[in-house]
Amino acid sequence: MNKHKKTRLYLYLNRTVLSALSFSLLLASASLFAATSEADNYYRARRYDEAIEAYEQVLETLEPAEKAQALNRIAYSHERKRGRERDKTIEYHKKALEVSGAEPREHSYAYLRIGYNYQITGNPEKAIEYYKKVETVEEASPSHISEARLRSGWTSDDYTERTAFFRSVLEVDGGSQNHMASALKSLGNIYRERGDYGKALDYYGRFAELDDTIARRRRAAAYMAREMNAELEASDAFYIEPYTLFPEPDAVTVQWVSRESVKKGTGQLTLNDEDSPVASETIALRSDASEHILHRLRFEGLESGKKYEYEIMSGGEQREGSFRTASPEG
Repeated sequence: MNKHKKTRLYLYLNRTVLSALSFSLLLASASLFAATSEADNYYRARRYDEAIEAYEQVLETLEPAEKAQALNRIAYSHERKRGRERDKTIEYHKKALEVSGAEPREHSYAYLRIGYNYQITGNPEKAIEYYKKVETVEEASPSHISEARLRSGWTSDDYTERTAFFRSVLEVDGGSQNHMASALKSLGNIYRERGDYGKALDYYGRFAELDDTIARRRRAAAYMAREMNAELEASDAFYIEPYTLFPEPDAVTVQWVSRESVKKGTGQLTLNDEDSPVASETIALRSDASEHILHRLRFEGLESGKKYEYEIMSGGEQREGSFRTASPEG
């Protein structure tokens, strides 16, 4: 056989071998995809025992991103089984945390679920420890961060800490609106229980504003009506007396609540007769038990660190009050 024929034969054999290898890899890839899809289908169908077995069979062949997700799904499957296998759940979520190269969302999710399982089994210290670890994940899901802060607030039995956790939920950029709503409602509950009805009403009002659906407004109004109606004797015009929200250096918001029949109100700073009265913004709060109007006034262009007096007119009645603006350094 001459040199050229040997070369052509060599190239032909190489191509044949490479084609065979490629075909084998393609078959293996297709087989892995089918096995993973089967596991995913079991998981989505809530057939958790079969999902666990199917994921276990392909676990070591998966890429890091897929492996971390599979471990988290095995963990959640143990959590959702009838026996609620909490130890197994925590074990597999911790295995997901050990996978380097995984998507950040899988790690923040693992921390979140570990915290939840410690919370549900009566270990609040460990629960809050893992909830806080959610924020150590670079590029953690904002939804996971807001949920971790919310659950930390529900877990803690310290008033100051709970309040701080719930307020921090409101600061998460891109966090879940449902988590924000729960935090606002929880803050309203805290202040209501402590008898601070002004702050309670503010948070319930913000809860009602967060979503324009009737159902949410009805729930927020019901909270206020159920807990405050029996404890406060008030006129139609000032069902809840005027109170100031957190003062700013150059502005202050004043709010009060009237019954549904009083739809308008105005306010004016009494130290400056040249100013025209400011009309209140109104927000309807309705439930099966009651109908109320939240009135909100905004005084702007003020000097920092200065005391101001104001008067409010609502439904033919007048109220007077005062506030001091915040200093520039807060």
